Amino acid sequence: MDAYQRSLVKRIEVYGVTEKDSPNADVLALVGITPPPRITARVRARITDLLGTREAEFILHQGDDLFHKTDRPEHRAGYVVENVNAGAGFVEFRNGQRLYLNDASGPSRPVIFREQIRQTVQRHMMWQSELAQREVKVLSLFFIDRSPTTRRKMG
Repeated sequence: MDAYQRSLVKRIEVYGVTEKDSPNADVLALVGITPPPRITARVRARITDLLGTREAEFILHQGDDLFHKTDRPEHRAGYVVENVNAGAGFVEFRNGQRLYLNDASGPSRPVIFREQIRQTVQRHMMWQSELAQREVKVLSLFFIDRSPTTRRKMG
């Protein structure tokens, strides 16, 4: 920004990748577990019903098929509740996937990063070819937000 204010840089564009309230996003979160004698799991997920695709909370018992609750294709492959473990705080499905309390599955950070890089390279190449005749140098930068887990690994 300082270089722009000193007229060393002609233009700055900032792009970000976000997916907000996408009906296609795979959202599955374990919100709560009720204690014995009748252990159940309260789950939040995208569902498809007469109202369309939306996010909703519902109760799962051992043996419940998540696909029958959500009618979502991503829950078709073995998302039958195998175990609700109140002590360890997780739900385990027949396909081996575990969902932990206050944790959610959804778009992974590596997938988002790959898309950001792909879009940046594509825009960079477009601007470079467009501005080559005018001898303008195109510069693309990546700013990586380090999460607390990344800091621990690095230092």
